Amino acid sequence: MKATDPVCGMEIDSVAGGLMQKHEGRQYHFCSTQCKDAFVADPGKYAVAGAKGEPGSSGSGHHGKHSGSGGHGCCH
Repeated sequence: MKATDPVCGMEIDSVAGGLMQKHEGRQYHFCSTQCKDAFVADPGKYAVAGAKGEPGSSGSGHHGKHSGSGGHGCCH
């Protein structure tokens, strides 16, 4: 099942056993430890429509365009 990282907006595979965090009864998935740490530090900033990778997630990063030179550096 696909999920969207609420921090950077990257689409990830949520059943691959990756990084997860629960917040207010919802489960969030992350592409990297850096994104998970950012979420844990300020969940209110990211915990909106991004739960379970629902469409309409409003992460504040680079919205799925992951590259070595883009976004906040979570894929370096």
